[in-house]
Amino acid sequence: MQKRGQVTIFIIIGIVMLFVSAGIFYLTKASVTETIKADGTPVVQQVPLTFSPIQTYTENCLLSVGKRGLIILGQQGGYISPEVLGTYSTTKPTDSVGLNLQPTKIPYWHYNKPKNQVKKITFSSFKPKLYFKDDSAMSIESQLNRYIKKNLDVCLENYTIFDSQGFDITYGPKKITTRVGSSSVNLQLSMEVKSKQGESTNKMNLFYTTVPLNLKYIYGVAGLITETEVNYSFLEKQGLNLISVFAGLDPKKLPPTSATSFELYPTLSWNERNVQKNVRRILNSYIPMIRFLGSNNFYDYIYPDSNLRNLYQATYDQMVINLRGAEKLDVNFNYFNWPVYLKTNSQDGVIKPFHFFAKYNILTVGQQTYATNYDLSFPVLVTLRDPSAFKGEGYDFVFALEGNIRNNLAAVGGSTESKYVPKAARLACNKNHWNTGILKTVVVDSFTKEPIEKVKIGFTIPEQDECEIGLTNRQGTIESNYPAVYGGVMNFIKKDYLINYYPIDTYPYRNNRSALIGYPVKGLGADLPTKVIELHRQHPINISIQKRDLGKCITPLKCKTVSGIIAAVPFKKITCEKDKAQCFFNQGSSLFLDKKKELIASLEANGSVSRYHDYYFTNAISNLGSDDSAIATFRRVADLNSAVTSSDFTASVNLKGLQKQEIKLVPGVYEVSANLYSNKKLNISAEDRCMAFDILTWEKETCFQINGSLLKKQAQGMINWNTPKTYLKITPEDLYAAQDLTMYVLNQGLDKIPIKINTSKEKCKVQIISAIPVGVGCSTTQIQSNGRVIEDLQMMGQMEKISRKPDIRRVLEPRFS
Repeated sequence: MQKRGQVTIFIIIGIVMLFVSAGIFYLTKASVTETIKADGTPVVQQVPLTFSPIQTYTENCLLSVGKRGLIILGQQGGYISPEVLGTYSTTKPTDSVGLNLQPTKIPYWHYNKPKNQVKKITFSSFKPKLYFKDDSAMSIESQLNRYIKKNLDVCLENYTIFDSQGFDITYGPKKITTRVGSSSVNLQLSMEVKSKQGESTNKMNLFYTTVPLNLKYIYGVAGLITETEVNYSFLEKQGLNLISVFAGLDPKKLPPTSATSFELYPTLSWNERNVQKNVRRILNSYIPMIRFLGSNNFYDYIYPDSNLRNLYQATYDQMVINLRGAEKLDVNFNYFNWPVYLKTNSQDGVIKPFHFFAKYNILTVGQQTYATNYDLSFPVLVTLRDPSAFKGEGYDFVFALEGNIRNNLAAVGGSTESKYVPKAARLACNKNHWNTGILKTVVVDSFTKEPIEKVKIGFTIPEQDECEIGLTNRQGTIESNYPAVYGGVMNFIKKDYLINYYPIDTYPYRNNRSALIGYPVKGLGADLPTKVIELHRQHPINISIQKRDLGKCITPLKCKTVSGIIAAVPFKKITCEKDKAQCFFNQGSSLFLDKKKELIASLEANGSVSRYHDYYFTNAISNLGSDDSAIATFRRVADLNSAVTSSDFTASVNLKGLQKQEIKLVPGVYEVSANLYSNKKLNISAEDRCMAFDILTWEKETCFQINGSLLKKQAQGMINWNTPKTYLKITPEDLYAAQDLTMYVLNQGLDKIPIKINTSKEKCKVQIISAIPVGVGCSTTQIQSNGRVIEDLQMMGQMEKISRKPDIRRVLEPRFS
C-alpha cells in the first residue's frame, strides 16, 4: 500500500508539471496548427497579451497601406502605375492610351488603338482583370499585392516604435495575398516576426485584415458600363444626337450633315477650327447630363413650357442609359473640355456647300447642298462613387472611355475611308527652315509676377503643324528662332497652370529681325522686361451653395352672388374683387426700400379663387436641405486682360445638402450657371375653376376641374449669367487669397407655401317691387382655395431672366472667404 501511494504521488506531480509546461509554452511560444478556416479566411494566431500590440500594429499598417493602394487604384482606372501602359498626352488625349489629368493618369477601358489619322478602327481596352488567377501580373489583386509589399516597410518603420518598451523585434520576407471578396477586400500578410521582451519571446507568422470596400460590386458596375459602350455605342449615339440637334443653316450652329437651300450663290461657310470649339463646348455642357437609370444619383427634370420644350426634353430624355444595378453608387459622366479629334470634308479648313447654278432664258436657279462628314473622337471620364465605403468616408473609382464617330456613324472595327482633302507633307517644324531672328519670351506667374521655369513652348501653324520650341529657364525666359509664317500661335503649357496662347505673325521677323514677345503687364520687378506672358495658376477652392429664397403673396378673390326677382323677372349677378393679400416669406425682410423693385414676377390663375400670385425677392438666405441638390458650372469665356487668349476652361460641382466640393479655378471672366433641385415631394391639389357668362338677366357660372399634381422631384431655382453684363469676374486678388467660395441660387421655395389658404364668399337674395327692395338677406361662407397652383410651375421659365436683373445679380454675387 505504501508503494502504491508513492506511485500515485508521482503521477499527480507529473500531471501538474505537464500543465505548468503547457502554460509556459503558451505564454512564450504560442503557435497555430490550423491556418485556414472552412470559409477561406485565415486563422490568425492567438498572441499573448504582452505581444498583441505588435500584432495590432502590423495589421493596422497592412490596412493603412492596402487602403491607400485601393484609393490609388480607384483614381487611376484600376492601376497603381498606369504609365506602364503607354503615353498620355494633354493635347491629344484621343491619340493616347488614356487621360492625362496631371499627375493622375486614367487609362481607357474602351478606345480606338491606332492614331486618329490612320484610316482604320481597332478597338482595344485597358480594363484590368480583377483576380490574380486571371492575370498574375496586372490584375487588381496582383497590383495591390506588389504595392503593399513595396510600401509596407515604410509604415512598419522597422518596429522602432517598440524600442522604448524594451522589445527586440526582427522580421523576415513578406508574402502578400489579396482577395477581393463579395463585400470587402481581404488582405493577408505572411511574415515571420520574432519578438522578445525580457525573458519572454514570441513568433508570429500570419496577419490578416479586411478593408470595408465592396470593390467587386463597383468593378462590376464599371464593367457593365464598358460592355454597354462596346455593344451599343451609347457615347457615339449621344455625340451624333448632339450634332443633329445643334446643326443648322446658321454660322453660329454646327454645319449640318444633310441640308439643302436655294440661294443663287452660297452665303454660308464654317471654319473647321471654330466647329471643333463648338463641338467641345456642346460636349462640355451635355456629356454630364448622361445618367445611369439605376444609380443612386439618378435625377430627372421636366422642362417648362416654351417653344423648344419638346426638343429640349427629348434631348434630355435620350441621355438616360437604361441600365439597373448601381443603386448603391453615384454614377457621373464628364467631359472637361479636353481636346478632341475632329475632321470633316472641308477644303483647306473651310466647310462649304456644293453649289449648283443654272440659267435658262429668264429662269435662274441656285441650289446649295450641305453634306458634312464628321469624324470625331472624344474622351469621357466615368466616376463611380460609393458614399458608404470606408465606413462612410466614400470611395471613387474612375476610368475613361473614348467615343469614336466616323463618317457620321458610330465607328466599327475595320478600315474607314473618309472624304478628306489630302495635304502635302509639311517641313515647317524642321529647325533648319526656321528663318526669323531671335524672338525672346519671358513667362511669369500672373499673381506673384515671379518667372516660371520649365514652361513648354509650342508654335502652331494653322492647318499645317505643331512645332515644339523648348522650355523656359530659371528666369522664365526662352530665346529661339521660329518659322516665318502668318497666323501662327504660340502656346505655353505648365503643370497646374492654365494653357495660354499668343497669336503672332512671325513673317515680319525674317532675315534675322529680333523682338521681345509678350504684352504689357503692370507690377513687374525691375529685373523683368516690360512685356511678358502671364500664366494663371489653378487654385483649389471649396464651393458651397446657399439658397436666396423668394417670398410669395397670394391675393384671392372675394366673390359676391346677388340673386332675386325684379318685377317678376328672376336675375342673378356675380361680382368679384381682390381680397386681402396673404403673404408667405421665409425669415428675412424686404431687400429694397422701393416695394415695386422687390416685386419680380406675377402669375395669374384664370378662373381660380386664388387668382393673383406675386413673387418678391427678399434677403432671406437658407442652406440646402438634406433633400436638396445643386449643379453649378463655371465656364471661362475670357481673360481679364483682353489681349490674352487662354485655353477653354470649365469647372463644375454637384452638391447635396451642406456639402462642399473642391474645384480648381483661375482668374478670368466666367459664364456661371446653377440649377437647384429638390427631392422632397410637392403636392399641388386639384381645384375647380369657374367662368361667368351672361344670359339675359341671369349670370351663369361654368366650372371645370384642374387635376392636381404630385411632383417627386422638381426644379426649385436657378441662375444663368451668360451675357456680358452678368459675367462673373474673378481677379487674382480674390481667388488666390481665398479658400472658400459661396454661391447663391434663387429658390422659388414653393414647399414653404401652404397647399390651401382660407378666403370667403358672400351670397345675397333680394326682391325688388316697383324699384323698392323688399326682403334683402346676405350670408358669408368661409372657403378654402389653392395656395399652390399649377401656374406656379411657370416660374422656372422666368428664373433665368430674373437672375440677370442688375439689382438681383448684385445681391447674388458669390462671396470669397
